[in-house]
Parts: sequence; C-alpha cells; structure tokens
Amino acid sequence: MLLLLLPSPPKNCPYICNMSVKEHLRRRGIGWHLLKASEDLISNMSSLRNVYLHCRMIDAAPFSMYKKAGYAVIKTDSFLVLLTLQRRKYLMCKELPAPSEPLEMMIARDEEETPSSVDGAGSESLVLKEVLQSSLEMDG
Repeated sequence: MLLLLLPSPPKNCPYICNMSVKEHLRRRGIGWHLLKASEDLISNMSSLRNVYLHCRMIDAAPFSMYKKAGYAVIKTDSFLVLLTLQRRKYLMCKELPAPSEPLEMMIARDEEETPSSVDGAGSESLVLKEVLQSSLEMDG
C-alpha cells in the first residue's frame, strides 16, 4: 500500500537514495559534496539527464540544499501516507548537464593526483576520513 502512496520516479531513471550525513558532521558542506559527486557519477555513467530523489517534507535543510542545487518538486505524496505512520515526501527532479569529460579521463586524472599535490588537502582529508569512519561505524 505504501508504494501506491509514494510518488515514484520513471523506471530506469537515475535515483539518489538515502543520502545522509551524521548529525555531528552536518553544516560542513559534506552533503553538498556528496550530492555533486553523485550527480557527476550519474552524468558519466548514464545517458539519461534527469535524476530523481525523495526528500521528506519535514527536512528543511536538505530541501533547501536540493532547491539550491537545481532540483524541483515534481510530485508530492498523498496525505494518506500519514495513515502508515510515515513522513510525507516530495519527489524532486533535476536535469543534469552533459558530462564535461569522459569517465575514463576523470579516473586517469584522479589517479595521477596525490593528496600532497592538492591545495588544502589536509583539512579536506581530515573531513573525508571522518566521513569514511562514520560510514564504517554505521555499517558495522
């Protein structure tokens, strides 16, 4: 029954699912970078330009971030979803630009760079390590 109440993206379209940042790591731009990395990956792996995601209506900060990133609300779930004790959600969509370079070139370039050759790598590296550690703790 829940599936009938929740608006779904078109079949076979890219969909960003369950993206989250641990509470103590929020407000550092991590969510923005995760979103942009997801979009870049989708752009390079799929010829489809529209990407979809769901955002709970109650989550003002993520909703604001998605709007800033260019996502628009295309559907809203039925108020009947409240009967299932679920939070109401928006289905959002964004048309991605064509990739600027092929995935193979991006991978080759990234393999050539070392952390010491990137400006400010120390602070970004520390945040990345925290995110990865946090992710491992969530999985374990």
